[in-house]
Parts: sequence; structure tokens; C-alpha cells
Amino acid sequence: MEPDSFKGLAGVNVLILKDIAVPVINPGTFSDLELMSLVLQGDQITDIKPGAFKNSKMSLLRIANTNLKKIRRGVFNDVDVMQLDLFYNKISSIEDGALAGIPNLYTLKLENNALTSFDARKIFQGIPKLQILHLHNNNLASLRRSTFEGLTDLTKLVVSSNQITHIEPGTFNLPNLKILNLSNNKIKKLDKNILSGDGLTALWELYLNYNELTSLPTSFLSELPNLRKVGLADNPWECRSLDLTLKWVEENLTQGFQEQEAKPTCVE
Repeated sequence: MEPDSFKGLAGVNVLILKDIAVPVINPGTFSDLELMSLVLQGDQITDIKPGAFKNSKMSLLRIANTNLKKIRRGVFNDVDVMQLDLFYNKISSIEDGALAGIPNLYTLKLENNALTSFDARKIFQGIPKLQILHLHNNNLASLRRSTFEGLTDLTKLVVSSNQITHIEPGTFNLPNLKILNLSNNKIKKLDKNILSGDGLTALWELYLNYNELTSLPTSFLSELPNLRKVGLADNPWECRSLDLTLKWVEENLTQGFQEQEAKPTCVE
């Protein structure tokens, strides 16, 4: 696609382009647009050059179902967008500063890609307004302090269906987070310091189902003062540990277990 391909659009609020048959979206292709939504799809797309969306303003920008493997620094510079959907691509890397030029970004959806790491400190290079982050169905194996560093406005975080085995203490220094989904990973053990303390005092919902957990530290859930709902099913729980956890949940949580979830059971 060439520069200014869509320049001069008037009275258009939504622009949806499917089955795009070009491999590269060049600088200026979607510059100076003011839309509600821009949707780009096409499995022949392999690269988006920096400046492709320069000086454009929209509520939603969706780039999905492509063969895009990398998000380059500068692609989203000078773009005013509230929700950025980059799901169902082949993205395995995001260059440092690639999302630094989106000051009003509220929602970022990166599910169903090939990411093996995510470093918010490097990717955003600042403190964005981001409140919703979807990273499920990627290839993340560990979560570190820098993974979500600086995302202090985050209210919903979904990292389910990855390959997570290790979570570093201090990873979730997210004082406004209300929903945390860690389900369907390979987590065998959770240190009592991972989810407790000042970092998750606002948490309402925690999903740990479909992991490899056998027990939880005694004070693990009790140090989350606003917790209302928890998902624990489909783990190989030790019976004694599970009995203590179930008792605490029944006595303390207003909503108890995740809806439509079988009550967790132990393995003898």
C-alpha cells in the first residue's frame, strides 16, 4: 500500500479492509485519518513500516489474522488510539519503544501470537494509561518484575494459556488490578510473596485453574483483602491443603468460586 492511499476520506467512521493482498504497509498509508475504527486483515501482510498511521486518530485500531512477526519502533508514533488489537498474528517480538507513542492507550490485546517475553518497561518506555492487557495464548514461560513494570493503572490482566512455570516475586506491583487470570499454565508453586502485599490490594478476581498446583501458602489468599472470587479447579491439589483453602473461601469470599466451574478436588 502506498502513502496517502486513503487521504481525503470524509464522512467515514469505520474502515474495514479484509484479505489485503499486499505484504507491506508503507509509511503514510493511513496517515491523517480521523475514524472510530480501522480494521486491517490479510494473511499476506508481513510488515508495517514506521509512520504508517502518523497523525491519525481513532478509538479502535485492529490488525489481525496477518503474518506479522514483529512490531517495529515508530509504527504507532503520533497515533491517538484508545484500543489497539494485535491478536491472531505471528508476533514474536516487539521492539523497545514500539508502543511509546500512544499516550492515550486504554486497551491492548496481544492474544494468540508467538510472544516468548514481554517487558512493559522497554516496550512503553513510560507510564501509559493502559487498563486492560490481554496476553493469553502466547508462549510466555516466566513472568518477571519488568514484565508489567510501570502499568500502575492496569485493572485487568489476562495471561492464561501460556507456558508459565515461574513467577518472580514483585511481578504484580499493580495496585489497581481487579482481575488477574493465570489459568491454563504450568505453575507448580506460588511463593506467598508473589501475590500478596501492597501490589494487589485491589484484586477482586483471581483465576489459577488448570495449572499444576498442589498447595497454596497458608496466608496466600488472606493477604488479598478485596478478593471476591477465585478459580482453583483442575489442579492436582493435596487434600489437606485444599481442605484449608476451601474452608477459607467459604468463610471469606462473597462470590466464592468461578461460575460454571466444578468445585476443586484433591488427589489422594
